[in-house]
Amino acid sequence: NAQDATDAAHTKGPASKVLVKTQWQADRHRMRLLVMDSGAGFPDQILKRAFEPYVTTKAKGTGLGLAVVKKIADEHDARIDIANREEHGQIVGAQVSLSFNALPKT
Repeated sequence: NAQDATDAAHTKGPASKVLVKTQWQADRHRMRLLVMDSGAGFPDQILKRAFEPYVTTKAKGTGLGLAVVKKIADEHDARIDIANREEHGQIVGAQVSLSFNALPKT
């Protein structure tokens, strides 16, 4: 989460990069927002259950964040996905994407 990213930025070691990108999907009339980093990625067990309530990797976490985001996205006909980014078979970071319908012109 954002607090983890902030904390990691203040620790020693190689600097992580975060890229925020938008993509217009004209064929589907949808906008896609991508957030990608160069961190360690998500553990497999988290990827499989990330949107379930109470799934967390933190000792004091509630595991409700992504479950709430998914519910809100579903209610607005949006889609949220998380994945590990790979290059040449190696995990090079994580990716969260949110895609949603464009508003109709008024």
